[in-house]
Amino acid sequence: MTIQSPAANLSERRLPGRARTDEAKQQVRQRLIDAGRELIAHEGMAPVSLRQIARHAHYSPAVVYRYFPDKAALLMAIRDEALDRFADRVEGIFDREVSAEERLFHVADAGFQFAIKQASNFGMNILTMLWNRSENDPAPQAAISDPSEPGARVHELYERVILQFFDELENKPMALDMAVAAFMSIITGATALPAGSKYRAFPDQAQVMHTNLEALIARWKHLAASG
Repeated sequence: MTIQSPAANLSERRLPGRARTDEAKQQVRQRLIDAGRELIAHEGMAPVSLRQIARHAHYSPAVVYRYFPDKAALLMAIRDEALDRFADRVEGIFDREVSAEERLFHVADAGFQFAIKQASNFGMNILTMLWNRSENDPAPQAAISDPSEPGARVHELYERVILQFFDELENKPMALDMAVAAFMSIITGATALPAGSKYRAFPDQAQVMHTNLEALIARWKHLAASG
């Protein structure tokens, strides 16, 4: 599907002049991010090129390279902006008057809904950080470390919600890094779960996520009680 734009034909539209101020440069960068997000949402990530993104934002192809060295850098900017907005929503959950256990479920629900939306829009769960990878990566499933600040924000918020829950237990049930990894795996795993097979359908993904989180919390309580 090709997105039509009133100014898609650049030969009929005067291109904007070069941005000179920091504010103007930020505006250009944001327009490129917005154009990339819109194109990818409609056409998928693979077929969209930097040239198409520049054209959709009404800039010449050379402009995009002043702000992003390659397509991967622009994809990371789109991803990081989405993660920042998600982190803002999670921050709001900490203001709610709920128990630490209820807050765990609220944060998990927010993460699940965010991941489902991103998978629907872009064909992948961006919480798995797959946009960091090169198309020529010989080991595309190898674990990587997320270098972005928004990724660090999300990681810290997940750690924070788990620490609040651990503070109400008799003992710390496990190492915090393992607890956060288990929590995140439950969210991303439920997002990636298929509907089932020809043999039998699976339950709703959100129900699966809640069931797994209930089991994890029960395990934490048991380990804390047993010392």
